[in-house]
Amino acid sequence: MPRKHKDNNLFTIDLEAIERVLEDANSPMLSQAEQIISKAIEYPNEINENAEAEELKSFLAQLRLQTKRVTQARLSDGRPFSDASQVVKAWFGKTEDRLKTADKRISNILSQYASALHAQAAEIRRRNEDKQRLLREEVQKEDIPIIQATSGESIISANPPRSFRIQELENNLEEEPEIPSVPLVWQVRDYDINRLDIEKLRNHFSESAIKNAIKSHIKQHGPNQITGVEYDQTVARKLSITAGIESIEMLGDEQNNPENITKVASEDLLDQKMLKFVQSCVNSSETWLELNGKLIEQNIFFKPSGGGIILATYSTKKKICKGSEIGLPYLHLMKKYKQAHPDHTHDWLVEKYL
Repeated sequence: MPRKHKDNNLFTIDLEAIERVLEDANSPMLSQAEQIISKAIEYPNEINENAEAEELKSFLAQLRLQTKRVTQARLSDGRPFSDASQVVKAWFGKTEDRLKTADKRISNILSQYASALHAQAAEIRRRNEDKQRLLREEVQKEDIPIIQATSGESIISANPPRSFRIQELENNLEEEPEIPSVPLVWQVRDYDINRLDIEKLRNHFSESAIKNAIKSHIKQHGPNQITGVEYDQTVARKLSITAGIESIEMLGDEQNNPENITKVASEDLLDQKMLKFVQSCVNSSETWLELNGKLIEQNIFFKPSGGGIILATYSTKKKICKGSEIGLPYLHLMKKYKQAHPDHTHDWLVEKYL
């Protein structure tokens, strides 16, 4: 019986059918990924020569490119579901946003009123405490002597009637206002980083916040500058590859198979060979997704820029050239595929030209 996701939800989704479709559509790519993973396992844990380092660096670039391809496929194949999720979110969001706006307004009114009463009560308590302190001082004054001996010793003393000052203090004690039973919590309105006492926050930083701060410090000042931090070096995410076109062995004994060679494009303007490759991908593709899927095999892809598109290096996202500079302006491709680039934000182009 097909495994379905329902749980009293409005929509029923056949999860097993989704997995079958994904497996069928992405079988070649996943097969390549499995072979790369297998080859990665075969590498020894240590290397001893620069030649081995160069080989491993090239393989790592290839591995990361394959990871990017799988990630892009995941995002692309999942887009119908994310789009559907966005539709559901937007549909409910219209009402949720109005409710949140109303909640914020009512909360502000209520918190301002309750906060003002709390502040008023606190001020009254402070004034009453001052008056009660003075009152205790008045009450504790020594008895007034009436008859004294020649030695100065008091023979007869008396407690005088309560002084006007005592009565005044007693009568002026204030009654605190009645506070509504509205729970209030403190929140941060703003802060001045130049005056902020960071030391008091030491034990309240999350681990990710501390690591991000250290990473930022490393970028500006380099390693081994902060006491209490242990530093390690690791391979950068962006690997510098030799300029021009560089062939990278993909699968050991199958290196002579053209399908198992990944070529990394330089970030210079395209040479004629690469230009012909781009043009052939455009001619043989029916959608933007199919086009970029083919281009990514050479570590290049089309992405939006302003009102047009650019060809960029996939691993670094750096611009190589404008589409129009190689005879492939955005409007031409948009009309060919009968839709805008999936990530383009200029919707008016669609309304005007499609």
